[in-house]
This record gives sequence, structure tokens and C-alpha cells, in this order.
Amino acid sequence: MSVGCSVDDTVVPPRIWFLDATDVSNCVVWLGDETGAKTRLDLPSNIWMQSHRNWLALKPRESWSVAGQTYAADMVIVISLPVFLAGSRQFEVLFEPGPRRALQSFFWSAGKLVPCILDELRPVFEICTPSDNGWNRERLGGLPDLGSSTSGLSITIRPRAMATCWPTSRIRSPRRPSS
Repeated sequence: MSVGCSVDDTVVPPRIWFLDATDVSNCVVWLGDETGAKTRLDLPSNIWMQSHRNWLALKPRESWSVAGQTYAADMVIVISLPVFLAGSRQFEVLFEPGPRRALQSFFWSAGKLVPCILDELRPVFEICTPSDNGWNRERLGGLPDLGSSTSGLSITIRPRAMATCWPTSRIRSPRRPSS
């Protein structure tokens, strides 16, 4: 269906991720350099993946069993990229969905993973920071309890792998009836 690539310049030398999309929900992920794709990642084709520095964050779209562990659909699981490339599949769970708890999205910013969660339909943002002792979590406060909030990074890719980034933030509160 389509192919694409993205450059991760959070590491030196930059990593180039190659994606071979077979349809709107499935793709094969390769890691490479400026000469092309080198290593096919041993991942299900229907995952949502984001990398940053030496970390992979994955969200399986359906249950995935690997290394004696089953990860449910819509969990957010993380692993060190060098550890993954060495063959380990021992992921750490950073988000688990529940009956009234769902993941809207997630993104990386400055070495931190930010899951955007709806908990009882209320927006919750967690800031997950890797450390030598696992992951530290804190809740991002100061946002409205009702309505929706989005926060992230807008990236424009230009020729010759130049990228321009603009931080974005938008908070929408529900309309209240006039009295």
C-alpha cells in the first residue's frame, strides 16, 4: 500500500525507521541508516509503535503473546531498544486499559513518555520517565476535568531530512448552557 521512513535524531548517529504498510492497520518495521533498511523488527504487524532515544513504546491492537507473557490489546508496553535488538522481549507495562479507562494516544517529549488517557471520560495525562530503577510516573495537573485536552508536538518534514517542530497545546471545555 505505501512505504515511508522517519529519522530519529535523538541519538547519534541518527536512526532511520522504515515502514512498509500493507494496509491501513498493518506494517512491517525496519531499522536502518542512510544506505537503507537493515534490521526487520520482530513485532506484530498491527502495533502502534513510537521510538525515542533508546526506547520503544508499543501499543498492540490485539493481544500479543511473546516470551511467555501475553500483552492485551491497547496496553502501552516499553522496552529498551538495545535490549530488544539483543533478543529480549521482557516489556514493562505503562498503561493497562479498563472497563472505563482507555488510551487516546501517547507521545514522547524530552525523554519522557506521555500517555493520554480517558478515565471515566475525563482526560488524564501521565508523565512516565525511565530511570535505573524502572519507570517513574506522575500525573500532569492543571487541566480541566471535563472536556478534552490535547498536547503534543507538531512536526513538519522538509527535504534533506530537516524537521521543524512546534509545540502544540489545546484545551477545550464543554459549552455550558446560558442561564
